[in-house]
Amino acid sequence: MKNKGFSTCIIFIAAVLFSCNSSLLGKKVDKLDWMHSEPNYDSLQMENRRIGKNYLVVDSSYNSDFNYNLLNAMDSLIEASRKWPDAERFFLPVAGKYKYYRFKARFKGVSYDNSLKDFNDILIIKTDSVNTIIDAYQYTLEWAEYPFTTDLYRISNKGERLVDKLNVDSLEMKKIADYENGKLLDDKGIIYLKPKK
Repeated sequence: MKNKGFSTCIIFIAAVLFSCNSSLLGKKVDKLDWMHSEPNYDSLQMENRRIGKNYLVVDSSYNSDFNYNLLNAMDSLIEASRKWPDAERFFLPVAGKYKYYRFKARFKGVSYDNSLKDFNDILIIKTDSVNTIIDAYQYTLEWAEYPFTTDLYRISNKGERLVDKLNVDSLEMKKIADYENGKLLDDKGIIYLKPKK
């Protein structure tokens, strides 16, 4: 008797599964929410270039300098720690004899999982007493690919005066990574020394 009830139960389950399966045949299955369609990389890059970035001042100080020890050892320090870096620490000032400015620009980009995400570029600028630019670096704080310095740019047009609403492309920022050394930053943007209204 027990076997007959068990057999009936198995037949019932098989019938339900078959009817569910056949009712799905020929129907379109929607992607799950977490599955992102492939973004249009070209149009996203064109849009960022068209609109440009707003580099807003977030910090400034006198008697400062860049922490070249950290900047020059960025890849090895991150690799040695074996954890996701707090990249902003590489761009904080140390004692020195210059004016230091730190700017941030937020923009839309494509994340590792092909989703659109907000990213933050950091730009640090060192000037003399009359705001002549001596050195500058730019980096995307969320950069996740090794070597991390692949996204590190350095000024090549020294001598420009830092003024409010300066175009970032006038700095002629170039990649410092060995295999792309000298590749220009292909971004448009405005540097704001005063709060943007």
